[in-house]
Amino acid sequence: MYFSKVVAAAALLLSASLEASAHAAVSPVLGVAGTPVRSDVQRPNNIRPCGKTDIAATLDTSDTITMNADNTFTATITNFNRLLDGSREIASALVDTTGTGEQFNQKATVVDNGTRAPKELGSEQLTIQMPAAACTGGATGDKCLVSFKTASGFGNCVVIQNAASGSASNTTDTDTDTDSDASDSTSTSTSTDTDTDAADSTSTAVDTTSVAAATDASSVAAVAGTGSVAAATAAVTSAVKAVKGKSVAQRRAAPAHRLVRRRAGPYRL
Repeated sequence: MYFSKVVAAAALLLSASLEASAHAAVSPVLGVAGTPVRSDVQRPNNIRPCGKTDIAATLDTSDTITMNADNTFTATITNFNRLLDGSREIASALVDTTGTGEQFNQKATVVDNGTRAPKELGSEQLTIQMPAAACTGGATGDKCLVSFKTASGFGNCVVIQNAASGSASNTTDTDTDTDSDASDSTSTSTSTDTDTDAADSTSTAVDTTSVAAATDASSVAAVAGTGSVAAATAAVTSAVKAVKGKSVAQRRAAPAHRLVRRRAGPYRL
């Protein structure tokens, strides 16, 4: 009888010891502010996936992790015991997209896992791939619960939020694209202005030629109006000769003028 009581007491103490000296936690822990300690670790099971934590009272006040655009996120696991007893390897990651703690009916994939039997105390980074379904829980309507259980049976729940719409990196790209478009637009405008100036110059040259041609044509037409094409042709030829003659006369007049000036000077006897 006495022996039975001793065994029962020992079993109770062992159970309490195991519960109190839980061995690994994934942070941020549901219901825990800041870095978790040994006593924050739970023993998740099918009936209580988040252990003894009051989900309704802590979901909206707990620290959260925001998913990336590809529905992945990174969390930190810390062990408080060595070897398998303090395993940092995740054996299961169940997801409740409602955040109520009552529908852990989807599984997350562990992309980068922790060490199964670490020789030292420490932390590792876990990379988790969430299912495609969006989170709908909490006061904000965008929170999920993920229940982590390690290879040694310990763990806890973590609050996850949907990826934020848009990003700084996109906004920067958009601004850069806008600046590029503005630059292209300016370049196009400059090119257009240059082409327009060139076209104006060409037009001016063409207009000058056209005026000259029109003047000659008018002269011919004026004479041709008398009914004699031959007379018109003769008039144009005469005009050309007159211009040439005037030019020749001007060139000849220059030496004579210089001669007169030289003769105007004093002469020696």
